[in-house]
Amino acid sequence: MATVICSAFTVGCGSETIAPPAPDTEKNEVYGEYGEVKLAFPAVSDLHFGSVCDAQVRDYYPKALAKSLEVTGNNIDTVVISGDFTEGFLENYDTLIQYTIDGVGSKTPMVVSYGNHEGNDKHYQYIQKFGKPIDNVTEVNGYNFVVIGAHANDTYTAEQAQWLDGQLSAMTKADPDKPVFVVVHHPVYGTHSPNSGNTELQSTLEKYKQAFVLCGHEHQKFSGESLWKGEYISFRNSYMRNETEGQYALIRVTDKNYVIIEQYSVPYQGEATHIEGKDWIINLNEFYKGN
Repeated sequence: MATVICSAFTVGCGSETIAPPAPDTEKNEVYGEYGEVKLAFPAVSDLHFGSVCDAQVRDYYPKALAKSLEVTGNNIDTVVISGDFTEGFLENYDTLIQYTIDGVGSKTPMVVSYGNHEGNDKHYQYIQKFGKPIDNVTEVNGYNFVVIGAHANDTYTAEQAQWLDGQLSAMTKADPDKPVFVVVHHPVYGTHSPNSGNTELQSTLEKYKQAFVLCGHEHQKFSGESLWKGEYISFRNSYMRNETEGQYALIRVTDKNYVIIEQYSVPYQGEATHIEGKDWIINLNEFYKGN
């Protein structure tokens, strides 16, 4: 069961909330030899509600949430979305929020980054709907999610880099053995694609081996380039805006400090399925010792 410190979100009046099954509060999921699951969440990117693939995304997203609940025994602690969830319109926020509430309930926090398709000058929409600035922190079960929102021309600012540095410094000093999830839309330069990505956050992130970036933007299906390990770790998610198939990840963190990333596929008007044999299993203790 999630313990959450975050801001509430709002949705338009007149919508109906459908509560999913209550989580099993008696025991946590155990993921074999890797230990007891302390944090579990679906990670999604590039939904693009309101796009030409709107009908497909409205099919994929609820199935992704339902499958995540099914395989974790109804123990989903948060939902993470790495940007481009709209086509820049306020009603797209309502669609995302309502589908999430219908899927996992109103008490499950949403961790959402602002992408380029949300609009260069529309940060006020994010603030209005989520009740917090585009740069924010949500703590779930003792794990921190630091969200950094995009600015015009797919950029981030020096002020954001400084704020992120302060957050990471304090969080890693408080618990140097725990990952800090940094949720952005654009990958950092030199991680998943050698000659593309944002440069503004690069030098800050390189200082913290505990940083675990969750990004999207590039609309690439899962591959060997989806997970990058260097001075820190970055995971570039797949995308939902597709005519025939959406992809997403289910991420777990265990008490033995493993991060397990499972890949899932949702064909249009089909069922969400685990892509077998493609999981990433990361031993954070070994990674931290080697950096």
